[in-house]
Amino acid sequence: MSRLSGKITKLVDASGYGFIARDNDTDRKDYFFSVHSLGPGVDFYELRPGGRVTFEHQDSPKGKRAAKIERETR
Repeated sequence: MSRLSGKITKLVDASGYGFIARDNDTDRKDYFFSVHSLGPGVDFYELRPGGRVTFEHQDSPKGKRAAKIERETR
């Protein structure tokens, strides 16, 4: 499965979830993620809005969901 890239648009620290805007996404619907969606070695509390990440797409009954999130390295 190919990895997508984007940036974190919102984090809700108290509840452990957030949203990612995918690069070049024409429908402009953010991907939901939770603390359980993170890849190995990624700490939710070290993520920041605007931070660049890569992830895998998952469909869910409520819409787009990000999985296996990793910090983007450039």
